[in-house]
Amino acid sequence: MSEDQTGENLTGMVADARELYLKYGGQQHSRIVREMQERGWPFYRNMLYSRKRASGTIEGWPEMYGWREMVAKEKASRKDKAVVDEKTLAIEMARAKPG
Repeated sequence: MSEDQTGENLTGMVADARELYLKYGGQQHSRIVREMQERGWPFYRNMLYSRKRASGTIEGWPEMYGWREMVAKEKASRKDKAVVDEKTLAIEMARAKPG
C-alpha cells in the first residue's frame, strides 16, 4: 500500500470515528468501537483515551482532533436553545392567558 493510500485510509477512519464520537456525545465508547470495526476499520478502544508513557503522554483521538471541544460546544448550544425555548414558551403562555 502506498503512503497516499495509507493517509487516505487514516483520514477515512478518523472521519468515521469523529462521526460516531459526535453522534454519541463522546459517550458509549464500546458502541463506537463496535461500529468502527463493523465498518472494517482496525479501531480499538484505547484510541479514544490519552495514555501516559515514560516518553510522555500520547493523546487520544478526541484530544488530538478536538472532538471533546466539539461535543462541549454542541451541549452548550443545546442548553442555550432549551433556555430560549423555555422563555419563549413562558411568554406565549402569558400572552394566551385571559386577562
